[in-house]
Amino acid sequence: MWKSAKEGEPSWDSPWGHGRPGWHIECSAMSLKHLGERFDIHGGGTDLLFPHHEAEIFQSECCLGHDPVVQYWLHNGMINVDGEKMSKSEGNFWTVSEALQNVDPLVLRYALINAPYRQPVDFNTVMIEDSSSHYGRLLSSYSEALHVSKESHIGQYEIESLNISSERLINGMNDDFNTRKALVEIQVVVKELASLLQSNDRDPIRIGEYVTWLEEFAGGVLGILPPRKSASEFYENKLSRRSEIESEVERLLEMRDVARESKDWSKSDKIRDELHEMGVVVEDGPEGTRWHVL
Repeated sequence: MWKSAKEGEPSWDSPWGHGRPGWHIECSAMSLKHLGERFDIHGGGTDLLFPHHEAEIFQSECCLGHDPVVQYWLHNGMINVDGEKMSKSEGNFWTVSEALQNVDPLVLRYALINAPYRQPVDFNTVMIEDSSSHYGRLLSSYSEALHVSKESHIGQYEIESLNISSERLINGMNDDFNTRKALVEIQVVVKELASLLQSNDRDPIRIGEYVTWLEEFAGGVLGILPPRKSASEFYENKLSRRSEIESEVERLLEMRDVARESKDWSKSDKIRDELHEMGVVVEDGPEGTRWHVL
C-alpha cells in the first residue's frame, strides 16, 4: 500500500515514513474518484489477476466496507505476435494507431473478437488475411443486400433460420461474452444471404429481413458493420470495378475451364490465384462458376 521513497521518485511524508502510494492503491483511488464506491465492470489483462487485482479487491472492500465493490471482473488474454509475447523489449510492440495504418479498423476489430476474450490472441499475417476475407464477404453481401432491398427494408425479420441464429448468437454472448460463437452465426447468415443474392429469387422484402438482422447483430452487438452510406459507396465502387475487369475475368475463367476439363489442376490453380490478386473471388458450384469482386 505504501512504498518507501527511492531517489529520484516523487514522495511524501506519512505516519509510515517518507514514500509514495503503491501500485495497487493507485487503482483503488482512481476507481473511487471516477466510478464511485460501487461499479459494475472492471477490466484488465490476465497478467493482473494476481497480485494486482487481488490486492485492489482487499484494500477497496476494507476501506469502503462494501462486498463486493465490483460486480464483474473481465480479464482479457494477452496479444502475441507470430507466437511471441508482444513487448517493447522484443521489438514487436504495436500501438493501435500503428496497426490501423495497415489494417482496416473493422477488419482489426473482427480479428480481435474472433476468439473468446479470455484467450490469448496470436496477431499475425494469416490471422489478418483470414479476418479480411470473412469481413469482405460480410461487407459484400450486406452492401448488395442494401442495394436490392431499397425501400423494402422492413425493420423486422420472420425467417426461421434468422430467428435460430439470433438465439444462438445471444446464447453465445451470454456465455461469458463469447464473441467467437457470435461470429460463427454472423458467418452462417452471410452465407445464407450470399446464396439468396445469387439465386433467381432475389425477393427485396426477404433480403431486407437479412439487412435488418445484420444491422441488429453484426452492427449493433458486435460493431463490425459500416454505416449504410459507406456500404452503398462500397457497392457502387465494386460495380464500377467489375465493369472494368469483366472481359479479362471472363477470358481467364474460360482458360481455367479448359484447364479443368483437361485435369490440368496446376494451371487451374494458377489462374485462380491470378484472379485472386485482381481482387476476384471464384466460386464453383452445381450451377457453374460464379465470381465477384471483393
